[in-house]
Amino acid sequence: DRLRLPKGPSFGMTTTLISPFMYLAHYELVTTPAGLAELAASKLDPDLLRLCIGCEPVEEIIAALAEALG
Repeated sequence: DRLRLPKGPSFGMTTTLISPFMYLAHYELVTTPAGLAELAASKLDPDLLRLCIGCEPVEEIIAALAEALG
């Protein structure tokens, strides 16, 4: 929530976008005990994020990530 970047599914945007990949691509895996077990067996975190880099200056993207993670 602290990340100052758009969040949501990718629509081929030119802006940087972050999305909860597993919830968008494999919802059934993150919402069922069997799916969570499958992810754990594959050593995949259900909270995996996908970061799509846009056309903003790289310094702005790095600053937004550093602020959110710091």
